Amino acid sequence: MNHSLIIGLTGKAEHGKSATARIIREWVQNQSGVCEIVEISKIIYDLLVEEGKLPAGLTRDQLSNEQVKMLVEKGHELGEKDRRYWIRKTLSRVNPNADVVIIPNIRRPEEGDALRERGGIIWRLIRLNKDGSQFVSTTRDPNHPLETLMDHWSADFYLINQTGHGALLEQQVVTLYEYVVGLEE
Repeated sequence: MNHSLIIGLTGKAEHGKSATARIIREWVQNQSGVCEIVEISKIIYDLLVEEGKLPAGLTRDQLSNEQVKMLVEKGHELGEKDRRYWIRKTLSRVNPNADVVIIPNIRRPEEGDALRERGGIIWRLIRLNKDGSQFVSTTRDPNHPLETLMDHWSADFYLINQTGHGALLEQQVVTLYEYVVGLEE
């Protein structure tokens, strides 16, 4: 590849976006490539730290449910004023020397459109319960606009993440990644 492959990940809360990003990063790094994950939530977190609303030095996994809610609301508030605000901030932080850039939280159609305009592709993660029904996170309001805005927006590729089958997700991610790289060459 002569340019960075940019992969945006979309899907509902806890459907496997972060896990997918980590799997891709590990795979690329094991192939001696440079892969960067640019988290929209990290950009929002940094803003809330700067505003004095959250303590510095925490990872996303260390945030309480209430602090995560603050991230969601701040993201929604600024995103409503300008629907491309967060994707512009995110794309401005992309390392031009990275072989692969993963943006694991595309939440608005305008973000997906902007990423595609930059040459990126979108993967949708869909997590299923063991009975085949769609998983619904208990940590987010499933009817919040940031959980529903992408419901009818077409992604470029789809991954099914079956609860309890992390090894299968890993195989699917690597297979899809290799397929996409083949299309780019």
